This record gives sequence, C-alpha cells and structure tokens, in this order.
Amino acid sequence: MVNNDQISNVLNRQFNNKKPNEVVVIDLTYVQVGGKWHYICLLIDLFNREIIGYSSGPKKPLN
Repeated sequence: MVNNDQISNVLNRQFNNKKPNEVVVIDLTYVQVGGKWHYICLLIDLFNREIIGYSSGPKKPLN
C-alpha cells in the first residue's frame, strides 16, 4: 500500500526543538522475519531523539 497524499512541510527541516514532546515523529518500517513481513513502528521525540513509544508485529493495527 502506498500513500500518495500531499503533506505540507510544517517543520521545514527545523529539528532542534527546545522542549520535550514539542515535535514527535513516527517511523513505520516493514521487515521480513522468517519469510513473513512484520512491521516496526517507532515514535521519536525530536527534542532528544528518544524513542518514546513503539509497536511491532505481523499485522499493522488499524487505528
């Protein structure tokens, strides 16, 4: 599945945030494990690049 939605560049590459939880980004990646595709989703606080949440498994949650 591909998302072709046009998204505005709100951050404009300004990644040096002054406060925790001011900007949180998400990385969703698929990896093959034992011949089957699994997802890994990370929530990252741009203030200190800390992983503040994660999820993984064989099926991406619907919400």
